[in-house]
Amino acid sequence: LELLEELMKFGNTRQTRNGEVRSLFGRTLKFDLQNNTFPLLTTKKMFIRGILGELLWFLKGTDDPQFLIDNNIHIWDAWFQDGPDKKKVLPHTYGVKWRNFDGIDQIQRVIDGINKDPYSRRHLVSAWDPRHLEDCALPWCHVMFQFSCTLDKDSPKTDFPKSPFQVPSNSRV
Repeated sequence: LELLEELMKFGNTRQTRNGEVRSLFGRTLKFDLQNNTFPLLTTKKMFIRGILGELLWFLKGTDDPQFLIDNNIHIWDAWFQDGPDKKKVLPHTYGVKWRNFDGIDQIQRVIDGINKDPYSRRHLVSAWDPRHLEDCALPWCHVMFQFSCTLDKDSPKTDFPKSPFQVPSNSRV
């Protein structure tokens, strides 16, 4: 709630595809995920089934939205595109970048990196790909997340940036 207060005092208001948005640049949110906690902002109602379903779809690393359709998750429907075979696709979305960014599975790389060197500051996953700004389903809002681990009773503490929907989703990664 401290960030919300700062946002109200110092944030900039602008019109976006989501209507009027108030934002602050360069803030980071950190969450201690010990004891299987779940960082969910309580100032608004959240679509938990959608958050977790979208994350499972991201982790599949596919541009095929059929998993979302089958699970009645419609948050991406407005950005469906017709693929070469007229099948609906969501090109260059988060999961595609996470699981195959020019042949690199960033999720597996982070898992391997944490197992090898949990103290590294290089446990990052990025979705930002300027080559596909024009042909992606939707330019990336949460462009990266970073894991910062400290070994405390064998429970890593992990830091995640970004917005109310991405925080609980990324915490499950």
